[in-house]
Amino acid sequence: IARRLFVEESGQLALRHVEHAIAGRGDHTGYPLEHRFFLLRGQLRMGSCRDYDAGSIDLKAALRDFEAAAKLARKSGHKARSDILCQAGWASYCLGDITRSLGHLTNAIELGRSNSLAYFYRAKCHLHQGKVDEAMEDLAEALRLDIALATRTGAESDFVDVSERVTSVIGDLRDEVLADVLSSSEFVNDPDFQG
Repeated sequence: IARRLFVEESGQLALRHVEHAIAGRGDHTGYPLEHRFFLLRGQLRMGSCRDYDAGSIDLKAALRDFEAAAKLARKSGHKARSDILCQAGWASYCLGDITRSLGHLTNAIELGRSNSLAYFYRAKCHLHQGKVDEAMEDLAEALRLDIALATRTGAESDFVDVSERVTSVIGDLRDEVLADVLSSSEFVNDPDFQG
């Protein structure tokens, strides 16, 4: 029920149901060892732009939920833990704890090298620490994995002061893609493509 309510953007009601799922209610003992309920509760506590309810937002509690979910998900596979740690990293970032955020995001990347958001968020953390080169390396990897993140860089205030470097990273990636396309034997041997 809580997951359906979450999708339907009914935050307070979803939060109440997920808390019953974890702690139990009446004769039902609950699922205090199920990582997915802690993950969902953390997501609800982070809020969203579509379902903003100040009564549900609690970033510190969300971080605790994500950290609990990551511990409980140890046997659930690397991708699941990587995704959970990425959310813990984002919650830490939102709380202003850049060091903790970097730890979670680095662990997320170690567990899932294809986690584009972990690289993206870690780039933001590096910028907060003044480590522009490291930030651009992580941004480049995030964009290699998910080019749609390029549109977010323009909307994220963290990247404003380094917009020239961001433009350069995007240009370099464009050049990489073009070189890959041109080196492909299908296009090299196509007279129409030779132009």
